[in-house]
Amino acid sequence: ISGGDFYIGNDNGNLYSIGLSTGKINWQVNTGSRIIMTPACDTDNIYWGNLGGDFFSVNKLNGKINWKKKLGSLFNITPLVTNNYIILPDQYQKIYFVDKAGIIQKTYSFKGRLKLSPVIRNNNILFLGYDNGILEAYEIFI
Repeated sequence: ISGGDFYIGNDNGNLYSIGLSTGKINWQVNTGSRIIMTPACDTDNIYWGNLGGDFFSVNKLNGKINWKKKLGSLFNITPLVTNNYIILPDQYQKIYFVDKAGIIQKTYSFKGRLKLSPVIRNNNILFLGYDNGILEAYEIFI
């Protein structure tokens, strides 16, 4: 939910912007593959991935695709949007740091599948949870 709209994906690969007060569809984008990830947003854009391995940035107001990245991953965990980056976990034991222009700045691999949405505390401690109940914290500078 952002402002007067909410954003939701479906099994047919569509992402919708829907007015909270009207229930009317503002716009929709077809991604071509099932969406189970909860979208994340900043003031201008929506970010989400699908089970076809694509990750998107779309303008919140008009639904125009800013960029699309074919990463070949399964995306089902909500990404974390910071001032400069989208921190994007996948089901193939990786986490991507994607800048707002859609360029992957860093990729890290783990010994398990990431299961929890990333969280930042105190502006520089990143918490990640993955298989077998493991929770790890990392000091980051982004």
